[in-house]
Amino acid sequence: MANDLASLTLAASPSIETKELRDGTRLVKQPARVRYLALPPGQQEAFDRFDGTRTVSEVLQSLLKDAARPIGIREFYGLVAEAMDGGFLIDVKDTTAEQAAVPGHIWPVHWPLAVTIASLVVALPLGGRAFLQSGLTVPESLFGWFVVLLWASLMLSLASVLSGAALSGFGRCVYGVGFVWNRGLPVFTVDLRDAFMGGRPCQAAVALQALAAPFIGVFVGSLAGSQLTPLAGALAALVLTAPFGQSPVQELLHALFRRDYALDRCAAGILGRRLWRQLLHDSAREEDDYLFVYSIYSLVWLAGLVFLAGIMVRQGGFILLDRLLMGPDLATRLSALLIVALLAVLLLAPIVYQLWLVARNVYEALAPRWFKAEAGVRRRAAAEERPRRDEITDFLSRNMLFSRIASHNLGAVADVMTFATVKAGTTIIREGDIGDSLFVVYSGRVDVVKETDTGQQRTVAELGPGGVFGEIALLDNVPRTASVRAATETAVLSLFKADFESLLVQSIGVDEIKTLVQVCAYLKRHDLFADWSDAALVALAHEFRFAEFAEGTAATRQGESHDDFHVVYEGSFGVVRDGECVATLGAGEFFGEISLLAGGAATADVVAREHSRCLVLSRERFLAAVSSDMLTGTLVEKAAEQRGARA
Repeated sequence: MANDLASLTLAASPSIETKELRDGTRLVKQPARVRYLALPPGQQEAFDRFDGTRTVSEVLQSLLKDAARPIGIREFYGLVAEAMDGGFLIDVKDTTAEQAAVPGHIWPVHWPLAVTIASLVVALPLGGRAFLQSGLTVPESLFGWFVVLLWASLMLSLASVLSGAALSGFGRCVYGVGFVWNRGLPVFTVDLRDAFMGGRPCQAAVALQALAAPFIGVFVGSLAGSQLTPLAGALAALVLTAPFGQSPVQELLHALFRRDYALDRCAAGILGRRLWRQLLHDSAREEDDYLFVYSIYSLVWLAGLVFLAGIMVRQGGFILLDRLLMGPDLATRLSALLIVALLAVLLLAPIVYQLWLVARNVYEALAPRWFKAEAGVRRRAAAEERPRRDEITDFLSRNMLFSRIASHNLGAVADVMTFATVKAGTTIIREGDIGDSLFVVYSGRVDVVKETDTGQQRTVAELGPGGVFGEIALLDNVPRTASVRAATETAVLSLFKADFESLLVQSIGVDEIKTLVQVCAYLKRHDLFADWSDAALVALAHEFRFAEFAEGTAATRQGESHDDFHVVYEGSFGVVRDGECVATLGAGEFFGEISLLAGGAATADVVAREHSRCLVLSRERFLAAVSSDMLTGTLVEKAAEQRGARA
């Protein structure tokens, strides 16, 4: 899939609409799909290079050779994938890529930002005063609740109308006009996504205008003499301020606190999986500022929901219980029962949800050590019949990681491997767990999944029969860097770290271990190559050449440019920066990738401490490797950044 993407020839869709913001961001709209994209300056330059004459791989190579390096590899492939999915970039060979634009509407009544602010300034005090004067009145009959819900529905519909007017005031389109059932209420609603093209002022204005609707509704209700509009206004306000479902407050927080337009907004993921981590995490990233504020706001909203439900129970609970127990007829008692059940749900639901959040976050904190996903696979393996020894041995002999082991030693490995079959959707290993096993896909298919900042799960790779995952645990006791789930019913072989080490040392021998690790598996041993696919490793290995370095010979000089990527095969090198030896590189370690990716001079002298040999990859071959394979390129850049940060 990655290589297919790299070979495509793409061009910008002729139908897209663009807008340049003052901060240098370019907003892009695809009218045919009503999709949006925000491009910072670096991404703009990459996007503009897709002119329909070069492949994705060729565009990336041109960016990597650019001294300014406007965009990184991971960011580049993320941009390409998102732009193709949204129809912003199209395959020049695909004659069906262009579609007719989805029709939008400019609201008949529309006003500028000044009118939005003025309406808020007027509505808030008038509605707030009417709310305080009337107080919350809890209906004692089903008809009363029907009136409350009707008022709430009207207020939510008014919010859509006012937001559409504010959106149209910025010259943007309103989509998806119609009636829907929103939180159990029939509500007139519109799609306000086009506020994105108006920039943050437009997004904020549309959100604030919607929040004025409950105050206007309460004020109008007070003029009509209704005692139930304050409760209806409170319910409508809870809906409009909810931290779920792309509410106006979510849009407002996103507009006020975020500079990155592309950050996911997934309430369930943040609250259920990352809330505690986010509250305790200290970071200067603006993404984390947004997530921290959002997390605090979500807790405050839930507390407000409990508070409102408590008031409703105190005001109407005793009367309703009396009617439930002592009502003069069955209809009265049934009516009281339904209302009591409604109040109980309003009170208990947020309490139960908050308890669930606590339990879920405690589980997320303890799961890496106490509830490891792979433990379930082991239990399943103990009760399952495994393939014959010769079948496993034959299968392993065709796997890159095991193919260089002698057949009689490979049989010993097969004897200690466990075999398990898991159903589709089963998590085999989970990101963050402390793992100690390697897994090989025997049959079926698995997805490699990583968690985003907001707790959403993104598939980053697919592995079929022969695919190996979790192998880094054989060499370093580190948390799992990704989750792996069975996409179909999947059979896996697993090998404990202790068994792997004992078999290699006792059965294979030290020399063969060195050969296996240094020529192939060393790519898996260190950060730079930890997650490379087998195909990428084999292809890259054929591009290396050997180079000899006598003691005292410098492979690179600080401040000088160089064109090679080095892996130490034998011997050792000292890393000297500004006359001070800051590190020693031994067999299997590497150097040179940082300056090759950054396009600058070497950051240190690397000098042979003894007669040494290196595997060397030319700059052109190195850049071609990271440009032609999406997963390879993104992981290379990530590891280089981590090593650069430690320098």
